[in-house]
Amino acid sequence: MASRASASWGEHLSEGFRAFTSLVKQRPYYNPAAGPIPKEMWSVQSVEKGKVALKKVPVPVPEAGEVLVRLQYTPVHPHDINYAMGFVNYGADEIEVPHSIGNEGSGVVVGSGGGLLAHYYCRSMTRVAATSDKAQFWSEYAVASATQTLPLPDSLDSKKGAAAFVNPTASLVILTLAYEGGHKALVISPANSQVGLQTTRGAAYFGLKTVCIVRGEDRVRMLEKDVGVPREQIVRSDVDSFESDLRKAVELTGATIAFDGIAGDVSSTIYKAMPKKADVYYYGNIGGGGVPKELEDKENDPEKFFRLLHAPKWVAESYLRKVKLYYRLSKLLEDKLYTDYAREISLEDKELIDTIHSLGKEYKTGKVLIKMPAADSE
Repeated sequence: MASRASASWGEHLSEGFRAFTSLVKQRPYYNPAAGPIPKEMWSVQSVEKGKVALKKVPVPVPEAGEVLVRLQYTPVHPHDINYAMGFVNYGADEIEVPHSIGNEGSGVVVGSGGGLLAHYYCRSMTRVAATSDKAQFWSEYAVASATQTLPLPDSLDSKKGAAAFVNPTASLVILTLAYEGGHKALVISPANSQVGLQTTRGAAYFGLKTVCIVRGEDRVRMLEKDVGVPREQIVRSDVDSFESDLRKAVELTGATIAFDGIAGDVSSTIYKAMPKKADVYYYGNIGGGGVPKELEDKENDPEKFFRLLHAPKWVAESYLRKVKLYYRLSKLLEDKLYTDYAREISLEDKELIDTIHSLGKEYKTGKVLIKMPAADSE
């Protein structure tokens, strides 16, 4: 008995020493309670332009200040598809293939590269939402900076936590700009997108009204029934009276700030319908029309500007902004800033690769969620 007790004490001492060394010397540390970490993992990889494949790749090693997350779920965003298919390179001169994909996901921290916060998350095996610009979340494991993780409360499941950053960040930046700018109401387009729905659901928290722009009567009914938006604050962009209807809704709500993700003619109409003194942003180019020619010189107009909103860049400009963003995320993610999924598919499903290729041809099926093997075991 004595020898077994001594061995147990020795094992605990040795484990404690390894954990302390990781914390102080910034060395990788893996929580033994998480079980052995494999050397390789399954990962969806871009293998050539327009083609992805499921491949075995090395499990990433966390660097100082980073954590290793055993992923449970990861969303498929349109920009992920564009990157996977080689349609965009996000500033890189050339992208070597194969390469990994995916900017965010949820799971359990099982490893640390050293550092106080990373070490704490690892030792406690914290369940987190995580994001990283390394584009690697369509995999069984991913690394992220400990400061780019958000601990998930027990009341929030990992499915909702999987998409905690990309769209919710954009929505919170929109709401923060409107609220801190002293505006009473905002215009959001398209209101039926994930960013639009999250912005509309979260507006009441900030005491804001919304004017919602959508296409089709079915989306009007959805906003009325599911989100509770009054009919007079919903405007259809696919009817001849779009501009006049928008002017009425803007006057009714007192909206003095607008955010458009469609661009082109829709941006032009929104700009004309807003008051003489207003702020108008575009945050996307879903329609493919780009910046209207007549608005190209309006970026710094002192009365009514028209400029690009890059949400991550805006957040990164101030540490205080990031702190406030994470606080509000934790408050609103569960019932306001969650993502609606049209389909869930397993990493092990034979149809996964065909599904991704289909999305590369036409992304109109709604948000897809990839389920990892760890989702069933943790």
